Amino acid sequence: PATDASLSLSALSVATPEDLVSHLQALRRDFILRVLRPVLNRLMSHTSNRNGLFNTPVDPVALNIPNYLDVISQPMDFGTVKCRLFSLEYDEADAFAADARLVLSNAITFNPPSHPVHQCAVALQAEFDAEYSKAQTRLVRDAQKKDEHHCTLCQGQTCALCGDKCLRLEPPVLICHGPCSARIKRGCVFYVSPDACRVWCQKCHAQLPAELPEEPNECESDDEDGVVDGAPEAAAARQLLKRKFDEDISEAWVQCDRCQSWVHQVCGLFNARANVGEAELTCPICKLKDVAGELRLRDAAAAAGAAAAAGAASAAAPSAASSAPAAVPPPGGRRWRRSSSSSSIFSSTSSLSRSSILRSSTSNRNSNSSSSSTTTTSSSRTSTTTTITRSRRRSRAPVYSAAALPRCAMSDFIELHVLRRLDELGMPPPPGSISIRVVSSITATHDVSSVVRRTFKPGGGAPPGACIPRELSYASKALCMFQCIDGAEVCLFSMYVQEHGADAPSFNARRVYVAYLDSVEYFRPRAARTHVYHEILAAYLDWARRRGFRTAHIWSCPPQRGNNFIFWAHPEHQKTPTRERLMTWYRLMLRRCEALGVVHAVENLHTTHFQADAAAAALDDPRPPVPPLFDGDYWLDEIQRLLRLVERKSDADFVTDRMSPTELCRGALEAVTVLPQAAAFMEPVDPFAHQCADYFDVIKHPMDLGAVAAKLAGGEYATAEAFADDVRLVFANGVTYNPPKHPVHVAARALAATFDR
Repeated sequence: PATDASLSLSALSVATPEDLVSHLQALRRDFILRVLRPVLNRLMSHTSNRNGLFNTPVDPVALNIPNYLDVISQPMDFGTVKCRLFSLEYDEADAFAADARLVLSNAITFNPPSHPVHQCAVALQAEFDAEYSKAQTRLVRDAQKKDEHHCTLCQGQTCALCGDKCLRLEPPVLICHGPCSARIKRGCVFYVSPDACRVWCQKCHAQLPAELPEEPNECESDDEDGVVDGAPEAAAARQLLKRKFDEDISEAWVQCDRCQSWVHQVCGLFNARANVGEAELTCPICKLKDVAGELRLRDAAAAAGAAAAAGAASAAAPSAASSAPAAVPPPGGRRWRRSSSSSSIFSSTSSLSRSSILRSSTSNRNSNSSSSSTTTTSSSRTSTTTTITRSRRRSRAPVYSAAALPRCAMSDFIELHVLRRLDELGMPPPPGSISIRVVSSITATHDVSSVVRRTFKPGGGAPPGACIPRELSYASKALCMFQCIDGAEVCLFSMYVQEHGADAPSFNARRVYVAYLDSVEYFRPRAARTHVYHEILAAYLDWARRRGFRTAHIWSCPPQRGNNFIFWAHPEHQKTPTRERLMTWYRLMLRRCEALGVVHAVENLHTTHFQADAAAAALDDPRPPVPPLFDGDYWLDEIQRLLRLVERKSDADFVTDRMSPTELCRGALEAVTVLPQAAAFMEPVDPFAHQCADYFDVIKHPMDLGAVAAKLAGGEYATAEAFADDVRLVFANGVTYNPPKHPVHVAARALAATFDR
């Protein structure tokens, strides 16, 4: 049987009815966000929306229009519409369209027809009508496509909660273990070792030796003594398995034991690791039905108790004391307390009430809809708020949540900064809804490559004769921010940092490096998301400054398409920022740091180290001082790649310098003659055989590659320039005599370009 500890690991077991209703509403509204987001983005970036004219609320004071609010009773802007859309406040597409049209109709109403704002609003209105019509058509087409979808992953099943079938996930990133170390692209063929620990792309597989080199087996775990269980044996290249990177990964399914409906694990808040033993699985809708049944029993017991008390009071003497009997506890040992202001048991915030949820669920399962009659449907605009609180229950295992993770001085410092920032913005979160924790803090080592140690000198006041160490140790920490959304703890932000203390070498001493940073856009409220993420970085830099660190390094580079820094998957609608957009994001964060007095100067690595250090190179040791060395930093890999290219070019130049001019010319000629296109230029042109009687009238100096090779072998060329002139003459004749689209003309141009290279 399942233990209490395993049950407390599930978000479903601790979610309140309000959380479950909000969760189901978000599932039903998420498709609106996916469809309408491109429409809103087009409006906000349209040329008629000059400088984001309609993206922010109208300021009557700044624009000197004091009568604006007298004319416009319902102000609206695209920025507010975006916040509502991303907060999943629209339960239907028409509500979004009404707000978008309200933005433009307000501008048309307030401004005269000759005003530029009026004209821009009219143009945007026509654009919106066209884009919204396309979105509706796309919505119908997607619904038909979803109904027709049937694959081995979903078996044609429809999730009873979100209404979708397959939820596609991003495939994992595969990196070739060969010399290229490149990412294997989607749809390409690759080869995998029998133990599935190493993969090779097609190019590197063709260069593999018959016996693969032995490498540490990362799939094997160490035993208690730190010894790997069994050294990997050398595998043969012929034993590699050929695969194609086209496998689809989708969200797993789970079946409710009550209603027998299938739901996605993420939709049903199912935690597979907490599914211990034969515990009964209940979907959110069935859990809501249980709550409704408990409250009906409680109301019936309270009514019976009140009637009995009233009868006893009328029959007893005036001096006799009487009391109402205690309410009958609900089944399952759970007691609920409901406010007396409303008979509804759910706090509704949109037209998706509990009854509509139950009706849609029962229609999916072909079951009775009688339970929906016990609820009241609320309006999408006005609703009665009902407070539900959980009374004391019998003791059980503690709930595992982000707030229960170990705290430290650093996490408390950053969390306090974030909460204060939200208070400054006028958006204080509910108590305990935001948790910031240091989830990892270890001592790691970084191996310094021989290329770096050979190219740079220690510098930074190092004693004469000092060398760069072979490895550097540092403190590696991982910071995560969690927010409780609809009763579920969601990790929204993660950051990896490296800290080099005062005992590190001089070039790394008292420096911190923000190695990786990743986030998802589900923070609520959305308007505070960027401010909160900026505040986390600013608070960490402030914490590092207080601990004695003097310099912080941040690598500003977006991940490649299809790749991720920390989180394995991101929402489909969350786009990877461009380099310019990411730089703007970091600049705004640094401005916040400067305003807090945390940062006093911002520089870049190239200016402060590579240019300055190269100019200050000493005569006795011309090597430049080494810049700060951080594990995984981009410039370390890049400089090794560049140095390999330089060494390769030096080797090629060395070989070239030892060759005679005749050998160089022979090599250049062979590079051209081996190509298939050169066959037409190897022999002299025969005007009769090729039916070109006027050839000698057009071409005054015939030449062919065969003649060039014969002259070169006979030593007839005094200089390399004379040899090159004859080769170019061969191709010039072909270009001159034949029209541009003739195969000989095209081949002559291609061969001439190859020879020049």
